[in-house]
Amino acid sequence: MDTRKFFCHNQDCPHKTFAERHPFAVQRAKKADRLTKNIIHTSTQLSSLNASRLLQSQNVIACKGSICSLLKKMPSIVDKASVKKVCVDGFALRKRLSYGTVMVDLESHRIIDMIPSRETIDVSRWLAAFPNIQVVSRDGASTYPSAATDSHPEAVQASDRFRLIKGLSEAINKSKLQSFVEGILKDLKAIKNGIIYSYNNGLAEGSVNKIKVIKRIMYGRNSFDLLKAKVLFHELFHVEFN
Repeated sequence: MDTRKFFCHNQDCPHKTFAERHPFAVQRAKKADRLTKNIIHTSTQLSSLNASRLLQSQNVIACKGSICSLLKKMPSIVDKASVKKVCVDGFALRKRLSYGTVMVDLESHRIIDMIPSRETIDVSRWLAAFPNIQVVSRDGASTYPSAATDSHPEAVQASDRFRLIKGLSEAINKSKLQSFVEGILKDLKAIKNGIIYSYNNGLAEGSVNKIKVIKRIMYGRNSFDLLKAKVLFHELFHVEFN
């Protein structure tokens, strides 16, 4: 493809040369928008190495490193101010060693963000970055109630009903009803909201399974930033192509 080059003879202009711009590529881009979209879509379904091999069969030269860099450099695809109702849940990055937290939009049913932590202070700062959250559906673990209260004290918190029933069943089998009741009383308002409203953590649980699948595709070898990029773009392309 030939691109024309223009010269400016205005002495007051700070730029002396200009390259022709095209509607199918952003400024200074090395790839057309359609090609970039094809690379990202392919890489969300496969590991970067296998994506590179598949693209080569389509006469597209993109090495593993280029694909990883492209994914990491893509801008945020979520308007944080528009997010109002979410559910959050934890997942293992390395089982028994490190954990992360995923956020799912209860209205769009999409994963909208992830962080490599489930510590209260980190989750609280993360939730605070979404200024208009009105509903937080979560489990009964101490991390998420505290983080939601610190970041959005006026938001409705709903405890997951499935976890409540599961906890009751386990308490009965292990004869630990007293401790179960004490836990209920500590989180009574959120439990009532979980029963009254239709909010639940089913979307977050399903999203954790998606993350596990993508981690397996990546062979568990890549960084959290790359895992996050693959997960978020997988959600974006799933919506666009369905």
